[in-house]
Amino acid sequence: MPLKNTKVKLLEQLLRRVIDSVMKVNKVKAVDFTQRLNEIVKRYNDRTDDLVFADEIITEVAAQLTELLNKIKDESQLPDGIPDIEVKAFYDILKAVAEKYGFAGDFTEEHFKRMALEIKGIVDDKCQFIDWDKREDIKASMKVAIILTLAKEKYPPYTKDEVFKEIFEQAENFKKNRIGLQPRYRNIEESAVEMAAEPHASK
Repeated sequence: MPLKNTKVKLLEQLLRRVIDSVMKVNKVKAVDFTQRLNEIVKRYNDRTDDLVFADEIITEVAAQLTELLNKIKDESQLPDGIPDIEVKAFYDILKAVAEKYGFAGDFTEEHFKRMALEIKGIVDDKCQFIDWDKREDIKASMKVAIILTLAKEKYPPYTKDEVFKEIFEQAENFKKNRIGLQPRYRNIEESAVEMAAEPHASK
């Protein structure tokens, strides 16, 4: 059991590092992964003192953590038409918000991809200055440009400020963390995949 406990702890630590890296690119996915991880860790922490039953839970938790690592790997794959992880971050938030507020069925995959590409272009254009996050005029201009771009696609199909708020948060989070981001994200992901490939239950 000590070896199993060690593996669980190592998997948890690695997952938190991976999720921290994902957060710098893709806030909505990182929040989702964090919730899933916390649920798994809670099950581990709440395990019984009964050695046999505790051993079964630790084995199950290790398998769930490995499964979550593989899920993060799968989520990092780029859909056709999405050129990089930065565009995918906007694609994910657009879809997540649409699903959250019940209008995802009004849009096709091509709609989401087109909007994501355009928003990423807007953010790149408006936030090219070092002090962009301190310039209210630049941030306001970016928000107006995003709203107008989404309005062309009738997104959202009805007025809802919360929709734009979540997309703006992703835009600001993305630009704030962009420098030096992509190589680090990929290196951590590779480590996660290697560990996930190891036998996880019986040693």
